[in-house]
Amino acid sequence: MEKIIKILKKSSFLNVHKSKDLQIEYRTMCKEFNKYGISSTYNDDRSFFELEIIYTSLINKQVFEQHYENLKSELIEIWPYFEYEERKKCIDKEMLKAKISTKYFQNDQGKTIRIAFFDELLNSLYENEMIIFDLPQYFKLEKVFNDRMDNVNNYSYKPYQAGFSSCVFLERTADGYVIFNKFTKSMYINFFDRGYYQFPFDRHKDERYFQANVLHALAKAILTGTNTQIIDELVKSHLCSVYIDRLLIEYRNQIARRG
Repeated sequence: MEKIIKILKKSSFLNVHKSKDLQIEYRTMCKEFNKYGISSTYNDDRSFFELEIIYTSLINKQVFEQHYENLKSELIEIWPYFEYEERKKCIDKEMLKAKISTKYFQNDQGKTIRIAFFDELLNSLYENEMIIFDLPQYFKLEKVFNDRMDNVNNYSYKPYQAGFSSCVFLERTADGYVIFNKFTKSMYINFFDRGYYQFPFDRHKDERYFQANVLHALAKAILTGTNTQIIDELVKSHLCSVYIDRLLIEYRNQIARRG
């Protein structure tokens, strides 16, 4: 597969740094991250997509906290006189609005995750027990939470599948998963034990070429097929330039001659 990737990269291709749309998004993310001391550094496309997941999670977190604050403001005169059950009932009802407007996924244990940089426990508190934010030790989580942030990769492909990134989730197997980004016109393959790879396509191709059935067929070949099958799907997809197609076919012929 490494040889195929080398061939694909012989033609000029896009990455996050070269994408105007993603750089505009990056500036927006940086403004929010700076408010909380979250690092906005990225070294490659993969780490940029991880920042997107962090950003979506941060927005989700803010939505829950804003609904909580709005409720307390509306009931500020009587809130101190509410018993625990009365407060919880009011908060749970208000949080239904937050849940409708935020992205989420289920982790391997079936628990709802809306904040991918938090563990299952903290997500559970936001999901079911926002009333604890009446307590000082939890209220500070609104502004200070760097020490509680986990690696978003802990949730593997699931944030991508749930739309936490600009990437579209395509396929997965026990060995890895494939995502696609329309702005870089590239697939990204994360093999759990073999590394992370970019499959760049012709930067001049427009959206008409990137049809779902074409992308899914190619993703399946990448995850489960031989080099010959991958090349066949690449050529059939018309996602590469004529020059790259010719190089791929030459490589396919070499494989065939070697038997």
